[in-house]
Amino acid sequence: MTYVNLTGKNIGECLTGFGINYPLTIFNSGNSDIFYQFEIEDDANDFFSLSDSSFILNNGQSGSVTILYCPPETSPAGDNTCDVIVSSESIEDGSVDPSGNITIEITGSKIVNTTGGHIRNFVALKNYDSSKGINYDFRWFPPTGTGNLKNYFFTGYRLEIATNTNFSNLVHIEDLNITQNTNNKPRFSTFYGYEENDLIIKNINQFNYPTIGPIELDTNYYARLYTNSCGNSGISIYASGIDSLNDTVSNEVLVGYSGATRPNIKFNKKTLEVIVPQSAKYENFDLFKKIIDYNNGSDDLNFYSGINVYLSEGSRFFSSASDEYAINLLGTFKNFTGDNTDGTVVNLYVPQNVFIFGNQGKGGDISNILPSAAVSSSDLSEIFNASNYANSSTNGLTDSQPGGNVFDLSLQTDKDGLKSNLVYNIYIQKNTSIVSGGGGNKAGFASVGNNTQKQPIIGTGSDFIERKVVFPIAGANNRRNPYFLLKDPRGLTLDNLAKLISPPPEFGEDAVDNIVLYDFPTRSYITNSKIGVYNINNVGQQRFTIQTGSGQNVIIYENGSFVLNKYTETMFVKLNNNAASSCGKLVNKLSDSTVKLNFYNDNISSDYVFRLNNADLNTGPVSWLGKDSGGATIITLGTLVNTPELVADFRSLGYKSLKLQSNDSLKGVFSSNIFATDFDLFIVGAIEGSTANTFPSNNSSFFNWYVNGANGYNAIINIILESFRTSVYKSFSKEPNIFTFFFPLLYNETLSAATATNFYNARNETAAKALQVSKQLNSSIVGGGYYPFILNIQREGQYYSIYINGNLVSSYSLPVLQSYLTQLNNTCFDLSNIPLTGASNVNNLYFDAIFYNRVLFNTERVQMFNSLSKTYLKLFSGFTDSSLLLNNRIQLPNNFNIAGRI
Repeated sequence: MTYVNLTGKNIGECLTGFGINYPLTIFNSGNSDIFYQFEIEDDANDFFSLSDSSFILNNGQSGSVTILYCPPETSPAGDNTCDVIVSSESIEDGSVDPSGNITIEITGSKIVNTTGGHIRNFVALKNYDSSKGINYDFRWFPPTGTGNLKNYFFTGYRLEIATNTNFSNLVHIEDLNITQNTNNKPRFSTFYGYEENDLIIKNINQFNYPTIGPIELDTNYYARLYTNSCGNSGISIYASGIDSLNDTVSNEVLVGYSGATRPNIKFNKKTLEVIVPQSAKYENFDLFKKIIDYNNGSDDLNFYSGINVYLSEGSRFFSSASDEYAINLLGTFKNFTGDNTDGTVVNLYVPQNVFIFGNQGKGGDISNILPSAAVSSSDLSEIFNASNYANSSTNGLTDSQPGGNVFDLSLQTDKDGLKSNLVYNIYIQKNTSIVSGGGGNKAGFASVGNNTQKQPIIGTGSDFIERKVVFPIAGANNRRNPYFLLKDPRGLTLDNLAKLISPPPEFGEDAVDNIVLYDFPTRSYITNSKIGVYNINNVGQQRFTIQTGSGQNVIIYENGSFVLNKYTETMFVKLNNNAASSCGKLVNKLSDSTVKLNFYNDNISSDYVFRLNNADLNTGPVSWLGKDSGGATIITLGTLVNTPELVADFRSLGYKSLKLQSNDSLKGVFSSNIFATDFDLFIVGAIEGSTANTFPSNNSSFFNWYVNGANGYNAIINIILESFRTSVYKSFSKEPNIFTFFFPLLYNETLSAATATNFYNARNETAAKALQVSKQLNSSIVGGGYYPFILNIQREGQYYSIYINGNLVSSYSLPVLQSYLTQLNNTCFDLSNIPLTGASNVNNLYFDAIFYNRVLFNTERVQMFNSLSKTYLKLFSGFTDSSLLLNNRIQLPNNFNIAGRI
């Protein structure tokens, strides 16, 4: 027999009331089977025992018996010993080992008054649950022990929750015993009942909390946890509160926080986070129901101070009718009281490329009033027949409808009576579109003059029926006959002469109770100037009249004859004089609630070369410092030509402004080596001095950048400003203006064709994408109107791209590649208002400029646009409050993509 573990083995230390074990392994290396017996002798206190008294080993086999040591809960500490006697006998012949019995002297060390080890990573995860109420998930890891002494000998845990830091005001006590690991029946080996990396979770909620509960909001709570070990308490470890499993905790918490400061784990109200998944088909979306779904089906928001709603990029929300809303937040929440600082707030985050729009209002219909066949000028009896209008359900006569709506924000809360004084914050980004539906135009009768031979013009609508003299035009957004194509009855050519149109309103625009004619030969639009109202109570008079501005009635049709001389002379008789159908509402809200709109995701990249910050615009004399993000001055614009003016508080909006009148400039020269093969430049500027409806053409510079000392470069025309063209029709144009932009920056070559008629080679490109720039929203602002914009000039390789208010206006290259400047040293940065000829009709205004010597990523460009729009929101709105939603109407400020009425 070969034996392992010789005499004199100390099998370890053991806390009183527990037990340890040690294996004794036997190998049978002989040629026969052996019967082994095990006995304990000289165990004075009966502390030792064996797992087996005997077993048989075949030759070549091994086996083990466990020596158990379990000292009782008595003093003193010290060593205990015993002898383990091993005897053996051959199965074949009964012979015994000639060497005799093997005696192994075993020693075990008894320990008393030693506390159990302390737990690790003890945190209280705070849950907000509509069914359980507010509750804690206490989470921790068991002790690991130190050195040779495993100090995790314990019988269970005790959890205590108190409302004060010294735990004298206990509100909850709970003992957590480990199965089988008790004073009377200690377990061996894995005494604490868990492996080292086992996570223990204990939930405390209103159902297992004491009767003095439940857990309450805004109440100080402290929690500690310690081990019990045969009447001895382990070190108290204090819980740290977390709101999410992703929260980062300190290393002190990881190892077990037992410091003097007790972390407060009270429940504060928090925001309810709601995510609306991406979809292109949200129709009349019920946001109220979505919020309830996120609150586990409950309408009780007692735990929440506010609601954050996140729409997903690329989504489309729309209303289906004029009385519907694209997004509905209508209903009553229980106990939704917000907090004392911000009130009861709902934040709605609308990322880029989200389109929220109201249904376009349907135009009026008159399609069945006139007979299908063509009528002559002497046979218009059908339109004077009152019975045709008696039953609109059968004759197809309908009036126009208003546009559909966007947001219905009509939440209430029933805490202490119904209240609706909520605050709604709508946060948008570049390329966010929030527009109500345009109003539907009225239906009516249209007519044009005869041809040169006094023959009536022929018109064909979408129903392909030819008519003469009178054309029943339906309002825009109606499927039937919202237009008529006109031809000469002589059939001299197949080409159309003109097109009568009920012009479709844009999103967010009221209806147009009129028609326009597009003249094909001249390629221009002509707005009808003769508008009448048909009174069915006077049908027997066989006449149409219009009312002049002075109130006089003028006859335009009587006794079968129109007072029209040629096909480009038009008239329109609408069926009634009801108010024009309006566009839909952007927001419907209760009277005591507040709606504000702003930008988010507005962090800008800090590696810009320089920024002409608004705060760094100085006077005495006028100068402007361009600094990097660290505050170092990179360029000083301090060279004045004529009288540049610093406006200390532009329109009382809180911004400084550099004002350049005709032939003024402010410039500076770079004196350091900075390379800029590619670049992105942003300028916040405005044009003032032009009057609506009397827009003068103006061709002048705005900003140029050239080699210092070069002649003529400061006068290169950057902006052409002109009246809206007759070749383009906009149904409800806010301002009759066209802006065209061109900037050959850092290009050292004479541009001989830089004139108003040619505008260099880029003129043809930019003219096709000429931009209408909206005036600020406040029509009564002191000092008159102005046209604000964010100008972005980008150069990548040899291509320039011009963006206005985030919209690409033009892209072009210049002919001499070698003349592209890539070194800024000794270049002149020149803000100027130099007209092509004579005096400039407008003033140039400058508020901010940022320059990068690289091209920004698209995400960075979005953030830049958001940042500048947010910073200068009052400039664009014209109001001192930093919100767009102030007056009762918003008319397409085209950098916000917002249109409608409040």
